[in-house]
Amino acid sequence: MNTMRLVSKPLLACAALCFGSIQLAAGAACDVNDDGAIDRADVTAITLARNSIATMPVDDRDADGDHQITVLDARICATRCSLPNCAVAGLPPSSAVIGVGGGAVGLPDGARIDIPPGALGGATTISIKEIPLPVGAALPTGARLAGKIYELGPTGQTFQIPVRLTVPLVTPAGFAAGDGSIYRIESDGSLHMVGDASQDPIEAESAGQAFDPATGRLSVHLSGFSAYGAIAVKHAANFADVVLASANGTATVTVRRPATGGLRATKPGYNAATHKVNCATQLNLVTRATTGNSVQAIVIHSTNSTNSGRTIDGELGWATDNCNLFLAHYYIDKDGLIYQVADDGSVTNHIGDGSNTGAQPSLGIVNGNAVGIELLNNVGEPYDGRQITSLVRLADYLSEAHGLARPVRDPATGLYARNRQSIANGGERVITHNDYNGKCDPVGFLRSVGRYFPLTAAQGCATPSQTIAGADPNAPALLDAVYDALGMLDRDRQHTGVVNTSGGDSYGTEAPGDGGNVRFRVDRTVVGNAVGLVVPLSSTANAPLIVGPGTPRSNLSGTQTFSDVIIAGTLEVTGNLELRLVGTFYLAPGGRIVLRQNGNGGRLTVYSRGTPIIQGLIDARGEDGAAANGVGGAGGAVDFLLAAPGPLLVPTVISRGGDSDVANPTPPAGGTHGGRGGNVTIETADSPLFVGGGVGLRINDLDLPPIRSGTIPITLPLAPRHVGDFLPPPPPFTLTSLGVTRPVADQRVPLVKSFLQPGFSRGLLTTGGMGGAGSGGAGALNGGAGGDGGNITFTLTPNARVAFRDADLITGAEVETVVYRFFLPESGLAENIVFPVSGSLGGVGTGTGATRGGDGGPGGKAGNILRTGGSIVPAPARFADLYPVRGFVAGLRLHDSDSGATGNTALGSVKEATSATGQKLYRLRISTSGALIGGLGGIAGGKAVAGQFPGAIGAQGAGGSLGGLPFQ
Repeated sequence: MNTMRLVSKPLLACAALCFGSIQLAAGAACDVNDDGAIDRADVTAITLARNSIATMPVDDRDADGDHQITVLDARICATRCSLPNCAVAGLPPSSAVIGVGGGAVGLPDGARIDIPPGALGGATTISIKEIPLPVGAALPTGARLAGKIYELGPTGQTFQIPVRLTVPLVTPAGFAAGDGSIYRIESDGSLHMVGDASQDPIEAESAGQAFDPATGRLSVHLSGFSAYGAIAVKHAANFADVVLASANGTATVTVRRPATGGLRATKPGYNAATHKVNCATQLNLVTRATTGNSVQAIVIHSTNSTNSGRTIDGELGWATDNCNLFLAHYYIDKDGLIYQVADDGSVTNHIGDGSNTGAQPSLGIVNGNAVGIELLNNVGEPYDGRQITSLVRLADYLSEAHGLARPVRDPATGLYARNRQSIANGGERVITHNDYNGKCDPVGFLRSVGRYFPLTAAQGCATPSQTIAGADPNAPALLDAVYDALGMLDRDRQHTGVVNTSGGDSYGTEAPGDGGNVRFRVDRTVVGNAVGLVVPLSSTANAPLIVGPGTPRSNLSGTQTFSDVIIAGTLEVTGNLELRLVGTFYLAPGGRIVLRQNGNGGRLTVYSRGTPIIQGLIDARGEDGAAANGVGGAGGAVDFLLAAPGPLLVPTVISRGGDSDVANPTPPAGGTHGGRGGNVTIETADSPLFVGGGVGLRINDLDLPPIRSGTIPITLPLAPRHVGDFLPPPPPFTLTSLGVTRPVADQRVPLVKSFLQPGFSRGLLTTGGMGGAGSGGAGALNGGAGGDGGNITFTLTPNARVAFRDADLITGAEVETVVYRFFLPESGLAENIVFPVSGSLGGVGTGTGATRGGDGGPGGKAGNILRTGGSIVPAPARFADLYPVRGFVAGLRLHDSDSGATGNTALGSVKEATSATGQKLYRLRISTSGALIGGLGGIAGGKAVAGQFPGAIGAQGAGGSLGGLPFQ
C-alpha cells in the first residue's frame, strides 16, 4: 500500500532554516525596505505582515511565491540575511550636545535633525539611531516601509520652537514618491502620520511634509521626539465608489468612501491654549442634521503640498488618521475622483481652530454649518481640469441636497458678483478658505486670474503673488467659472451661451455656404495623449490664456498649449485654432471667439481635461457673399474633446445653411440650393449631460414671431423689432433685441417664436437654408431647393444619462417667418405675410409676364435625431401637442382661376415632452406620419391679375427619422 505523507509548513520551515533546501521564488528579494541589505528590519516587516495577501505582481515579502505572506516567508528570508545573525544594517548612532544656539545631528544616509536657535532651553544631548520596526508595531493596511526606522533621543524631548526631521525616502516597487510620508511610532505600536508642527496653531490642509526630489528626502517639523520612519501607503485602494443623489434625484455625484472602517467618526483631543493634540483621547465628532438648513455653505480649500509629487494616497493618509484634528469632508484628486472621508452630518475642523465655531464667523459660515472640499494641489502646478469639473459637480450636488442658494451674476456686467454679506443677509454660500482672514488657499490662480499665488516650503502660506504674463486683472478668475457653472446648472435657469457655425448666404446666382459641424465628445485616451503630462506653472511658463474685456486679441492660431483658457473679451482667430488644456475652458458672459478663414468659418478644436463652461459666443459662421465674390462662406467646425465627463449644459447650437439668392438657369453646383445645416454630435460616457439652456426670448411664456433677413419694422403683437441673421448677444440677455437698439455687430438676433407658428428659441438647430428665387412670365424659372437639415446624434454609454432643459431640437422644420410679396390680390396691393415651414424652404418664383409665374422649389429634407445608449433623466412622462405646424399643400396654386383653394394645412404638430413633475424637457416637430417635419416647398411666383397667374407651391421636403426620443 502506498502511503501519502503530508508535510506541514512548519516542517518545511525547519528544513529551510536548517538545510536551506527550499528554492526561493524568482524575484523574491526579501529586501522589503529596498535599502540594499536583507536584515532584521526586513524580516520584522514580513513577520508583521503575516497572514495577509501579497501584492501583485511581485511582493518582496512573499519569498515562496504562494501569494500569501506567512511565517515561512520570514524564515526563508532569515536564511538570506546579508548581515551576520541578521543584524540591522550598520549605521552607527550619532549624537551631539546642542544648546540654545541650535545645531544639527545626522547619519551617513542623510537622516538628520536640525534644531533652530531657541528650541532648547539649555545644553542637551540629542541623538539619532536606526532601529528595527518595534515588535507589536503594525503597518497600516496596504503599507510598505519606505526607508529605515529612526529613534530620536532623548525620548519624549519637547522643544520651544519646532525642529526639522529629514529622512531618506526609498520608494517601494509599485508606489510613487508622493505616497510616502513620515509616520510616528507610538508606544502602543500604532503609527500616525506626522503633521507639520511649524504651523501654530496647527491647522494643516495636509501633513505639510516636504519632499526634495533632488536628494530623495522627506522632511517635516516636529515639536517632540519619538521613533519615526517613512512609510508608503495606497490609501485610495481602500475606498469604493458610492453614488449620491439629491432627494429629488436631479443631481447625482459619484464619490469614493472607505470600503472598511467607515467614515471618520472621531477626532483627537485638543488643548487650545498650548495647541497640543492628544491622540490617546478620541472625541466623537459633533453631528448635525443633513436636512433643513443645518448645512448652509461650502468652503473650498487646497492641500497646498510643497511635495511636488504628493499623491491622493498621502493626503488620504492624513485625512483618515485619527491623530489628525483637521480634515475636510471631501478630497478631489487630480484625476477628478472624489473621496469622502466624513459624512455631511459630521462637523469637522476645516476652517477653524479646533472648535466647532471657527475663527471667522462674521460671514455666518463656521465649521458647524459648512461642508469642506479639499483640492489636491502640489504647489507650482495648475489645477487639473478634471478637478474643476468634479468640484462643480460635487458643489452642484451639495447645493441641491442641502437647498443652498446658487451664485448669481451682476445684471449690468453679466459676471459673477461677490456678495460679502453674511448668509443671514443673503450672502454667498460657496466661498474659499481665503475668505477667512489670513488663509491663502486655494493657492495657484484659482482665486485671481491676473496673479499667481505660490507657496514656499518654509512658510507654508502665501508669498508675494506673481503677475501672470499677459494676464488681465479685469478678467474673471477660474473661480468665477465654478460659480458661473453652478448658476448655469440651477434647474430653473437657462444661462448657456451660443455656438454658431452657420453658412453664409449667397449673392446673386452663386452658391450658399453649408453650416459647420459641432461635436462634444468624451475620450480620456485621446485627450490624455494630446495634452500630455502636467507641467509646472510659473508666472510666464505654462500659464493660462487670458483675454480680458476691452481690446481684442487676434494673434493666436495653430496648435497652442495652456493650463487653462479664460476669455471675457474677444479672441479673433484667422484660420484654425487647436487648444490643448491641462485645465478648464471658460468662455465668460460677454466673451467671444470669432473664427474666420477666407470668408469661411474657422475651426476650433479643444482638447481639455475639464468640461467646458461656455457662457459667451463661439462664432464660426461663414461670411455672406458679396458683389465681388457671391459665394457664401461655409460654416466652420467646433470640436470639444473632453477627458472629464461632467454636468455639461450644452450651449445653444445654431448650424444653419446659408440662403441662395436667385435661381440661375445655368448655375454652378449648388447655386440654386440652400446650404445644408451642419451636424451636432454629442458623445459621453458619464452622467449627467444637460442639453438646452440658451438665450431664446420668452415673455410671459408667449411665443414671439421670428422674422428673417434685414431690419423690417412690422406691426404684430410685439413690435417693432429688429430681425436678421444674427445671434443674440451672449448672456445676460436683455429685450433690446426686440427692436429698441441694434444688436452688437457680428452677433445674431434671436430666431424668436411666432405667435402663429412655433420657431426656435433654444437648443439645437441644424436646419438648411432657403433655395434661390426663380423668375416668372415667359420662360418662367422655378425656385431652387431648400437645403437639408443636419443630423443631431447622442451617443451614450449604457450608464450615461442625458437631461434636457426646455430645448428645441430642429433639423429642418420651421424656424422663422418669411415675409414676401408672393401675389397681389385683385382687391388691392396689400403685402401678405406667410408663416410657412421654412427651415429649408424652396425658392420663390417672381412672375412678371403674361403667363404663369414659376413654381416654388422643393423644401429640404429634415435631418435625423438619434439617441443610442444611456437614458433620459428625468424620464419623459407626458406629451402634449403645443401648436399645429402649418404649411401650404405642395402643387397648390393660390388665387388661380384653375383652383379656388386659398388656405394652408396642418402638416403635424409641435410635441413637448415633460417630466412627471411638469419640467419641460424637449420639443420636436412631428408630422402626422410620425416623422420629423421636412422643409416646406417654395412659395409660388406670379400675379393673380387678369391672365397672370402664380405658379405652384413647391413640394415639401422629406421627413427625418427619430430614434431614442419618445414623443407620445
